[in-house]
Amino acid sequence: MGIPSKFIHWIKLCITTPSFSVQVNGELVGYFQSTRGLRQGCSLSPYLFVLYDLMIFLEGSKRSIEGALGVFDEFAKWSGLNISIEKSTVYMTGVKEQNLEELPVCRRCSPCEAATHQAVILSIVNFWAAVFRLPSQCVKEVEKLCASFLWSGPSLKSAGAKVAWKDICKPKEEGGLGIRDLKEVNVVYGLKIIWRLLSGDSLWGKWIKSYLLKRNNFGEVKISTQGGSWIWRKVLKLRHIAKEFYRVEVGNCWNTSFWFDKWSSKGILLETLGDRGITDMGIKRNASLAEAVLRRRRVCRHRIQLLNEV
Repeated sequence: MGIPSKFIHWIKLCITTPSFSVQVNGELVGYFQSTRGLRQGCSLSPYLFVLYDLMIFLEGSKRSIEGALGVFDEFAKWSGLNISIEKSTVYMTGVKEQNLEELPVCRRCSPCEAATHQAVILSIVNFWAAVFRLPSQCVKEVEKLCASFLWSGPSLKSAGAKVAWKDICKPKEEGGLGIRDLKEVNVVYGLKIIWRLLSGDSLWGKWIKSYLLKRNNFGEVKISTQGGSWIWRKVLKLRHIAKEFYRVEVGNCWNTSFWFDKWSSKGILLETLGDRGITDMGIKRNASLAEAVLRRRRVCRHRIQLLNEV
């Protein structure tokens, strides 16, 4: 592209030389090197920051649109900067209303209402969903209010929606507004609660393990157990989803459950081998991985073969 090598060297210095530290309890701790990107405040970074709005006029034909997208791709190849299609807006003029209705895009809702939904309403929902799972009826009611606000503003009129809420929640490249589905948000934050319980060492996690799990494994606790609140029972209902996304990294074998943790390439062994496996291998239901390894030295030959396969 004909860019001077000295200028390229300046850009490289902006990215590779800065060091960063983070605040922990109000104090700066440690430094780590930057590997990519820039930070505001670097003496050379103002020369690289660009604020640029571009308006492109097209005739509306397929060939014209494909040509514009081709230019965007070519620009990205040369510069490394990709045009954000999600943040781009299409304005259509001279098109009949009947033809506009056939387009798979969300129209007529105010951009202000859409921005308010993302910045304010969704933030409030995220705050509560991060603490406990919201009841399904509550989620439905919130989505109903969000849909009314999106189409009618503060008046919250229920009539007037031109596009189904499920279509509005689709990504922008599929014709939606990219608004997150609250039911999915609720599930994601529920999975995060499980992750915090299984991987963290917080006071809350210790309390759960002492008073609700006791000596039981998280995977075998029954939902019908009297202990725990309705929030706890809703979290337990997500175990079938959570088990697809986690795997135990074996460190201290005494803290790893032989039957209920996914430490083996065969998955959760109790699900793979069933209750019959407990009898065949002679390893207790609540045994840790360390106990199973120690047990290996004292078991029969056919059990050793089965244990080696695991």
